[in-house]
Order: sequence, then C-alpha cells, then structure tokens
Amino acid sequence: MTNFVTPVGRLVQGSLSQGSTKSFKGEDLVWKSGPNQGQPRTEYYVGLAIPKTDPGVAELFAAMQATATAGYPGGESQLPDFAWKYIDGDTVDAKGKPYAEREGHAGCYIFRLSTSYPVKCSQPDSRGNQVVIPAEQIKKGYYIRIAGSVTAGDKVNPSIFMNMNMCELVGYGEEIVSGPDANAVFNAPAALPAGASATPLATPGGAFEAAATPAPAPAPAPTPAPTPAPTPAPTLQAAPTPMATPAAPNPGFVQVPGLPGQ
Repeated sequence: MTNFVTPVGRLVQGSLSQGSTKSFKGEDLVWKSGPNQGQPRTEYYVGLAIPKTDPGVAELFAAMQATATAGYPGGESQLPDFAWKYIDGDTVDAKGKPYAEREGHAGCYIFRLSTSYPVKCSQPDSRGNQVVIPAEQIKKGYYIRIAGSVTAGDKVNPSIFMNMNMCELVGYGEEIVSGPDANAVFNAPAALPAGASATPLATPGGAFEAAATPAPAPAPAPTPAPTPAPTPAPTLQAAPTPMATPAAPNPGFVQVPGLPGQ
C-alpha cells in the first residue's frame, strides 16, 4: 500500500455523497472479506481529471507503479489487461467514442478512485485551517484534492485500487450536469390542450390554492336629505334697549398648552 495526495483536479465523474449498491454489471455489491463478508456494501466512486502537464502526475504514477510491482512480482502488471484505474482523456472508449467529447476530459488523465466508506470532506478557511463540510457541497465540476492510498488487487483480476479517504474542496468550477440538456430536449414550447391552464387553478383545500379575488363591496345607499323644518312665523317684539358698548379686551400673553417651557 502506498499513500498519496493527488494534485488539484476537477471532479468529472461520480459523486462523493451518493454511493451505489450495484456494480457496473448490475450485480449487488457485497463485502468479500472481513467481519461483514457477504453483507451489502455501498461504494462511492469519483473520476478526477488532472491535467497531463501537472508535475504531480509523475509522482502519482510512481506510487501506482510501485504498488503494482510489489503486489504482482510475477509481472502481471505488464499485461495489457491490467486494470490501472485511470484513463487517458485524449483516447477513445470501448465503443470508439472520444473521451475528449466529455466535459473536462481533454488534455487530462482521469484517475478512478473509490471507497466503501463515506468520504470526509473539508475546505480551508481564511486562515488555512481545514473545516469539515458536507460531501453534498462538492458538486461535479468543482476542483478538489484527494488523500488516499494505492493497494494491489487479487490474483484472479490483476489490478490496483485507488482508495480515497479524504477530500479537500479547493475551488469552484462550472457544474457538470449528467444526462441530456433539458433545453435541447424541450426546444419548442408545447401547445396547451383544451381544459389546461398556464397558471395554477384554485382548488378547494389544495396546497397551491390560488387566493380568490374578493368581490367589490356594494356601494352604500345614499342618505336621504333631512326634511327642512318649517320656518316659524315672525313674532313682533318691542325694540331692545341699546346696551353699552363693551370695552376692548386688554392685550396680553395667551398660553398655548403643550408648548415647551410653559
């Protein structure tokens, strides 16, 4: 076994948070040895694309070669079908389709790493200290480093395994979305059939019931004008005795309640 820390690469395949219980042949994954032998197993797999020009690639290849040579002293690692757990992004797959047509593959080696245990993920803070983060935060297309080990396989299927133990989120890249592009598939608007609405319908008791528009309140009935009282007939009275003209009030300060200082 040889430990390693990969150079910074881009996550172009698999997932750090979503494991699989099936092999690529569709068979159930189980533990082949140990105390859990025969029991179901979950495998986490990622493809890490590292540029061929990165100086760290040579060191990673050296660790792989050393493990293969020590694990297969009979020279099995020299056989053409030896499983090295990496692909050349500038070659073609088993169907003759160029890997370079896939996002992030061109000009890179894609190292295939896996584990049967959840991967501890972290990200450096402003001081450079590693802070644990959920694996779900690392999306396909982001840039990462992986710490792990290389081990030799069994004698029946000569190979090496690239085991991952920890992952560091180094930087963000454009997220890679697997499967067909919805914009390309649904490239023309669909015509609404009869009875369909482009907006949600108000359904009594439904979770998405649209709010009904209240009916306008009826206008108030006009208030009838009061009937004027009849004007009484004038009563003749004696002329009043003239009163003395009152004196003008003395000018003075009028206090206005509530003003400051009063």
